[in-house]
Amino acid sequence: MVALLLAAGYGTRMGEAAGSTPKALLPVADRPLVDYLLEQIAGLPEITGVHLVTNRRYVAVLREWADFWRKPLGGQRRHLEIHDDGSTTPENRRGAAGDLAFLLEEIGIPEGALVAGTDNILRFSLQPFWKAFRTRRENLLLAVREENRDSLRRSGVLEIAEEDRVLCIHEKPDDPPSEWACPCIYAMRGSALERIRPRLEAGHPPDDLGQLMDALTRQATFRAFRSSGSRLHVGTPAEWAEADRILRVEPAVLDA
Repeated sequence: MVALLLAAGYGTRMGEAAGSTPKALLPVADRPLVDYLLEQIAGLPEITGVHLVTNRRYVAVLREWADFWRKPLGGQRRHLEIHDDGSTTPENRRGAAGDLAFLLEEIGIPEGALVAGTDNILRFSLQPFWKAFRTRRENLLLAVREENRDSLRRSGVLEIAEEDRVLCIHEKPDDPPSEWACPCIYAMRGSALERIRPRLEAGHPPDDLGQLMDALTRQATFRAFRSSGSRLHVGTPAEWAEADRILRVEPAVLDA
């Protein structure tokens, strides 16, 4: 099994705040943002490889960053690879769904994968989520309880039926159907991953991963894994500043 990390955006919402630094490497409490996620992934059993996709503008600096992680990951018989998707500007980017399909073309379809964006810091352990995926052998979407409806209107929101089956994902809904936000943290079987390329070839927008995942929930069984923990999203300068402020006085993971 592998981890597939999506970090090929150009940080357009960050404006000039990030300068020439890719969002994945923005310092949060003196650590690169992506380190918080990778530290959790390093503790998940059965993951043999971590594959991060970026764009040509940032590939060199991310490969330099990866050198720091190769020794600790290699000691656990894992490898970290940085993949260049070939895009050079926001105008010719592949998009998140396109980058996921690109990674699968690069490495082949694995037995299973943890698919994650790199702009969330989870305040809870990923271990129970990953254990459930390994034990149940089902596709899982991480569901994070969010009581603030304004936040839900800026997120993907799950509509969940009996036995936690996901009926659909509502992207940035005006009227959220539940309190369960769906950040970009998915655990997917190979049979679901195989459906991604055909969807894109059929005309699915390559820059809309949430809509792609919604389509997949209608084709294959996905279940919600509910967490009562919180997350810090870093998508704007204000969110970046808030995450930095919090993690300077609190641990990243509150319930290990």
